[in-house]
Amino acid sequence: MPAKFTDQYRRQVVTRYDQARRDGASVVEATARCGGHSPGIIAQWRSMLADDSCDGPRHESKRRQCLRCRRDFKSAWAGERICPCCKAGEHYDGLPAGWGATATVGVAD
Repeated sequence: MPAKFTDQYRRQVVTRYDQARRDGASVVEATARCGGHSPGIIAQWRSMLADDSCDGPRHESKRRQCLRCRRDFKSAWAGERICPCCKAGEHYDGLPAGWGATATVGVAD
């Protein structure tokens, strides 16, 4: 039997649970047949295996608008919001252009 919590093990548990439910077993009987894992854990494993990713959401490459220059660019993942041109600039500090000129620190008069 494979070590617990590998993808192969998870796939076997989900398959056994689904087969037991198709055969008419109650939820309690089906969980007993697949190692006693709760239906919530089995549902979580099923979705992870369907996504083919156990590390969280997939990285989605798509066109986004740069937060600094407002031009469209192709970002590699959801957190990439500054285009390569703006990142390559000599004054890149991660903030939008002109942000320091309009930002105020402290209490306004």
